[in-house]
Amino acid sequence: MSTTDPTKQASKNLTKLLTKLSAAGKPAAAGHPAPVPAPTDQEPRPDPVLDQLVFSMCLWESATDHAMALAARVQSVFVDLNELRVAFADEVAAALGDTSPQAAERAARLQSALNEIYERHHTLSLADLPTMGKREARAYIESIDALPQFVGARLLLLCCEVPAMPVDERLRSALAAERIIEADATIESAAHLLEKLIPSDQFAATSLLLQSWCDAKSSRGAKKSGTAKPKATKPRAAKPAKEHVPKAPKSAKSADRPARSRTKASG
Repeated sequence: MSTTDPTKQASKNLTKLLTKLSAAGKPAAAGHPAPVPAPTDQEPRPDPVLDQLVFSMCLWESATDHAMALAARVQSVFVDLNELRVAFADEVAAALGDTSPQAAERAARLQSALNEIYERHHTLSLADLPTMGKREARAYIESIDALPQFVGARLLLLCCEVPAMPVDERLRSALAAERIIEADATIESAAHLLEKLIPSDQFAATSLLLQSWCDAKSSRGAKKSGTAKPKATKPRAAKPAKEHVPKAPKSAKSADRPARSRTKASG
């Protein structure tokens, strides 16, 4: 009795999924979104690789529109990334208005990564990363413990042309549901399988296609559950405190009355 090769079946299921997504017109050809909104009256930002790191961290376990909103807040709330680096993590999460379950972890990871880069170079910059060899660039990014696989792989793919597939838990669980990977597969093993099955010159387009697919799945799930996107609201004015009216004390007659003791009848 012959058994199906799991890699062959995974390849078949992945091809079927990508063909379906391409036919549905997912915007793979549109290119990856800019890491920060295009400057208007400002000078061009000096370190696009560092900006990509920040945006990729915002995109980790997030829909694209949510990530773009977070990245825009980074640019508007903080003078520069050094100010973000030295702020308290809970202040960063609060300033960004991140309401996702990963809000605190995202802020802590982002600050930890920025601080590690600063400590290595005595400046906050990744401008030299694209000039490194591919192996050197991969080793450098993978040595920054605070970067999730998704963020590191996305940086390598988009900034250094290193063939790497970004995978987070959203994508991992979606691939498992399509039986492309095993249900208990790790993020790292899922990324390794995708890198094995997808031609390296299609990594960037496929990554965007899968991101759009996850975004659509999240949107459908939110509509089905009736969960609306959080809206920015102005803080409400505090209501005036109600005047406290003390209760009248019990009468002395009732207050001083001794409690009756009940005795069991003997016999």
